[in-house]
Amino acid sequence: MSFEAINEYRKTFPSKQQVIEQTPDPGVRAMLTHLEEAGIPTAFDRFDAQKPHCSFGLAGTCCRICNMGPCRITEKSPKGVCGADAHVIVARNILRWVAAGVAAHGARGREVLLTLKKKRPAANCLYRC
Repeated sequence: MSFEAINEYRKTFPSKQQVIEQTPDPGVRAMLTHLEEAGIPTAFDRFDAQKPHCSFGLAGTCCRICNMGPCRITEKSPKGVCGADAHVIVARNILRWVAAGVAAHGARGREVLLTLKKKRPAANCLYRC
């Protein structure tokens, strides 16, 4: 992804005020307005405070896996310290995000199953409980 494309993509991020003005849901508008009046920061406030966002992070070509980095992939430096190019870095980042999400949801599912198993009467148990 070129820096020009990243800069164009960056311009599409709405500000909190744009979200408040453009949301079709009056409940969202009321909630965001109420939180702003109460001085409670939202994800929109934190997102706006982070601007401008890192071009390497937006392109997905920033690797923070080892302590030798972060490695940022450019035309001048097409590979990280470990030898990973942009494709490998993007793939590893996506796999790590997916693994983290699956682990989080799997843990919740396990707790639900264990809770249901404990609350089920033994007489209704079709399998070994």
